[in-house]
Amino acid sequence: MFDEAREIFSRFSVPIPVHADHSHEKLRFATFDHSARSQAKEANDMVSWKLPRGWAGPLEGKDPWPLRFYRYGFGARHYNTQRCSIIYNNDSFTRLTGDKPAGPPYAPDWKDDWSGGYSPYTYDPIWPVEVKWTSLDGSSHEAVIDLEALFKDRLIRHNLRKEDIPEGWLAACRNDPVCPHILVEVNDRTINVYMRAMITTKQPQIPGNPRSTHRDDLILAWTHTY
Repeated sequence: MFDEAREIFSRFSVPIPVHADHSHEKLRFATFDHSARSQAKEANDMVSWKLPRGWAGPLEGKDPWPLRFYRYGFGARHYNTQRCSIIYNNDSFTRLTGDKPAGPPYAPDWKDDWSGGYSPYTYDPIWPVEVKWTSLDGSSHEAVIDLEALFKDRLIRHNLRKEDIPEGWLAACRNDPVCPHILVEVNDRTINVYMRAMITTKQPQIPGNPRSTHRDDLILAWTHTY
């Protein structure tokens, strides 16, 4: 297929002067005709991008409602702690900040743009989060958050109704499920676990802004104060 496309496109070129300093010399062109253009278009149409097999895992081809996830991103932050260690899948999310005091969040609305920048994981497993920290009062704490149990149903946490979502977008989720962010916050003596997922909507979510046809609400899935 690619060899055919290469052969067809090789018949195209821009004009190239044989001798640029001789006005009487003719320009040399590659062969070009209407049939070649049509063949090139057909060959180009044959080269289409598709999701790799298994991209949706066990959700492949299944009813996309209610929304479920196979891949997910992960992120973690800590505030109002004297020391903090957050480990997920043997990775430290506090390597640069955990060994020194952390103050309050940098802004009241800091969660508005919080997302899991860590590379997406696949369906199995969802590892536990191991947290060791010292709260502001000097108390030491340890916790292991069982995210597998928390998200056992693999349901996307969101605030939309099925009728709020375009049918075509929902149908595409059969082969390309939503990839949510699982987010862990350690704040003084409290641990919060959130989920955030970008979901397309039929109607703009900001009046007057036609490009706001989506929601990515931050949903609290679990919280505990130690």
